[in-house]
Amino acid sequence: NDATDSDFFTATGDYNVVAEINDLGCESDPGNTVTIDTNPLPENRPILGELEFCSGESTNLYIENSQNDVEYQLYDVGNDVAVSSLIGDGSTLSFSVADESSYTIFAADTITGCQRNFEDTVEVFENDLPDPTLNVVIDTISVSGDPCGSEKFVISIESPDQGVTYELWRDGNSSY
Repeated sequence: NDATDSDFFTATGDYNVVAEINDLGCESDPGNTVTIDTNPLPENRPILGELEFCSGESTNLYIENSQNDVEYQLYDVGNDVAVSSLIGDGSTLSFSVADESSYTIFAADTITGCQRNFEDTVEVFENDLPDPTLNVVIDTISVSGDPCGSEKFVISIESPDQGVTYELWRDGNSSY
């Protein structure tokens, strides 16, 4: 295998140099053996968690089975900024997120310096809160033949928001 004076080798193994004079077919003995070991990249992990949260709150993104001595940095791709970092200890690591954006994780082995970007990029969405100003209507109806009284009340909401579930509360309880 022909090599120049600046070839790069990426495979693990034992290497040495043999010099040859092509015109004469003379070949040197192998030179000193050099062993090359490669360090593995931090392992890729899926980014898990709830990808939506309500306005004014936050959510958690996490990775399971973190590697020891690997620094995991949550990166906000949309705003091009590092959010937070944690050192792996074999456990699940959790990152709090309070901004709608795209996120990924950058992992760096603190001993070897080997690093990688995770393959996952997740999109986190912030949902608006329902409109707290409701137009509540209370109607009185008469029911004839009711032994407990003839007046009943119907509570309704004018123009309710689509996709919103409403609960009736009385005295701090939502048992209705």
